[in-house]
Amino acid sequence: MFPIRRAMMLPEEGCAGGLSTQPQRGQTLVEYALILVFIAVVLIVSLVAFRESVSAAFSTIVAVWPVS
Repeated sequence: MFPIRRAMMLPEEGCAGGLSTQPQRGQTLVEYALILVFIAVVLIVSLVAFRESVSAAFSTIVAVWPVS
């Protein structure tokens, strides 16, 4: 019998042309960091653009908040 495992080699087992998963992990981390930076920039820009309405909303919330 021929070993079936030989035909189904994974890249970690030395298959020709197989790539390590380590660079992909680093790339994924960078992509997540870029997404978080993008979200932070969008939030900051939107808060600056809508400064007056956000301030009014917070003032209204504080005004109706029950004081104990």
